Amino acid sequence: MAEVDTSAQHDSAGDSQTRHKQHHHKSHKPQELSHRMKRHFKHPEHHKHVSKRQPKHEYDADLTDEERQIFSKFYEEIKAREDISSELKKRRIVLMFLRGKKFVPERALLVMKNFMKVREEVGNLSIADVANYLATGVFYSIPDAVDKDGRKVYIVQARYVPSNEAKMERAHAMAYLLERDMNSPKLQRDGITTVIDMRKAPFIQNQDPQRQLSKMLQDSYPIRIGSVLIIEPPWFFKILIGAMKFFIKAKVLQRMKVVKLEDLPQHIDKQFLLPDMGGHSTYSQADWLMEQYEHEGIEPSEEVAANIQKLRDRAQAAKLRADGKS
Repeated sequence: MAEVDTSAQHDSAGDSQTRHKQHHHKSHKPQELSHRMKRHFKHPEHHKHVSKRQPKHEYDADLTDEERQIFSKFYEEIKAREDISSELKKRRIVLMFLRGKKFVPERALLVMKNFMKVREEVGNLSIADVANYLATGVFYSIPDAVDKDGRKVYIVQARYVPSNEAKMERAHAMAYLLERDMNSPKLQRDGITTVIDMRKAPFIQNQDPQRQLSKMLQDSYPIRIGSVLIIEPPWFFKILIGAMKFFIKAKVLQRMKVVKLEDLPQHIDKQFLLPDMGGHSTYSQADWLMEQYEHEGIEPSEEVAANIQKLRDRAQAAKLRADGKS
């Protein structure tokens, strides 16, 4: 994935310039952010609840006076902490975590620490690390897709994935997608909507992958889960819900809603849904994967290229089926 420039215009002159990408290794020191992270921080969008005081930085232009006071105090605390990596001490990044956790400093600090642990575990990911898994079509996020409440939409296809796909690959793929989007102030404030398409869900006996991904979403990223839409779950869904109570927070369970596919447009416009979900979007996950390879200046292996082509073929077949029904 592309690198992220975490430096802000008004950060101190002593801020280091972008480092060359290094191979991941564990260390007792706080994990530094990857280059991919450093080049993905975009200029924030303005929020309607703006402080009366003229902001010094564009990235905090959406803050109210109360939020600005909380941020100022929390930023000074983070700067003084030795257990937080230097890259996470940038003003913009500190605000990202604080905003993503509703300006509750204790929660923001916990997520920052958990995020460093995730970065230590997954390392500095590139598209080559996640393309094979994303080519299964299990995870995707259509650019600019939002629900009726303005939340960013992520799609999870609950389908069979070959057994040689280790559960760590799931975490890598999710981390890659989340880090692409989490710098958006709008996403930090509004949260995300996750659509889980269970029409072809296999019976799931191992809950470890779901537990791992749930922990990442809830505790390791400055992202709120605003809504979870479950599409036509199978008979064993009640069993899954019973197991989820042990690793999904109660407030997230309360935001889960079972919907029929035909009712999904009541929550998400058809322009943001693929044809196999009754939508009109022309988004291609296969094209997106190849764009990431080109952006990162690398070539996919023959195996990955073949899997991406299979994904493209499945998408085209799904579109033909959808066109036949219309």
